[in-house]
Amino acid sequence: MSDPSDATDLPVPSDAVAPSGPDSRADASGEPHAGPSRKAKARRGSRSGEGKRPVHREGARVDRSGIRHQARIFAMQSLFELDMTEHQLPDILTRLTDEEGDDLPQPVADRTIRLVRGVQERLTEIDPYITDAAPAFPIPQLASIDRSVLRLAVYELLFERDVPYRAVINEAVEIAKRFGGPSSGRFVNGVLGTIVDRIPESPSAG
Repeated sequence: MSDPSDATDLPVPSDAVAPSGPDSRADASGEPHAGPSRKAKARRGSRSGEGKRPVHREGARVDRSGIRHQARIFAMQSLFELDMTEHQLPDILTRLTDEEGDDLPQPVADRTIRLVRGVQERLTEIDPYITDAAPAFPIPQLASIDRSVLRLAVYELLFERDVPYRAVINEAVEIAKRFGGPSSGRFVNGVLGTIVDRIPESPSAG
C-alpha cells in the first residue's frame, strides 16, 4: 500500500479562508488551531436566527474539466451548511442548483447531490471510522470544515470504490487546507491515512 503522507505537500491556494473551528481544537499532532476570524464567524452563522441565511460558497469555482473535484467542494460546503444551520438538505441542494444556474454543469450537480445524500445516509457507518482513527478528538468537537471534509472522504473510501484512495486523500487534504484552519490539512491527512489502513481491500493508489 502506498504511503499517503505526501498529501501534505499540496500547496495552499491563495484564496484559503479563515479557520472556522473552535479555539480549542488541535490536529493529530496536538498543535492547536487558531480561532475563527470575525469574518468567518459572520459567514458561518449559527443555529439560531442567523442560521436562517444561506451560506456563501466562497472559493467554489466551476471547472468543467474537473467534475469530481468541483463536486467534492460543493458537497463539502453543502455538508458544512447542513451542519451549521437549520437548513434542510432538499433546500440546500435546490438552492445550490438555483444559485449556480447554467454555470453548474449537470454532471457536477448530479455528483454533488449523490455525495451529500450518500454521506447523510451512511453517517452511522462513517463516523465510527473517524472516532476510531482520532479518539482524542470527538467528532462533535471537530471544526465543522474538518468534520465535513472527513465525512465526505470516508464516504468515498468506503462506498465509491472506483476512486483510488490516494486521489480521495489528496483531494480531502487540499480542500481542508483551502477552507479550514492552518493545521487542517495535516489533521485530515493523518486521520484518513489511519482509516485507509483499516478498510479491507482498499483500492490501490493507481
